Amino acid sequence: MSLMGWIALLFAAAALNQLYGLFQLRRYLAGAPRIWGAPALDEFNALVRVQMYLALLQIALLGGMGALGVIGVVTARLSGGEFGRGRRPIA
Repeated sequence: MSLMGWIALLFAAAALNQLYGLFQLRRYLAGAPRIWGAPALDEFNALVRVQMYLALLQIALLGGMGALGVIGVVTARLSGGEFGRGRRPIA
């Protein structure tokens, strides 16, 4: 797989990760719009724990994309033109 293919794969994984986190947060808020006691606080703590793991995964995915981009430019296997393929230049 080409370097651009890996970057696109990491981008897709980051997008799915973001959508999953958003879906999970909206599902929680629909079921418990406020924290009313200890059981609701326990559910909120579980949600926050998962959201933090998703945030760490997002940092790793986006950081990997950035690192691959820098490696590609430094080793001349990737040029800025590959990111704008098919687009018209801004006048």
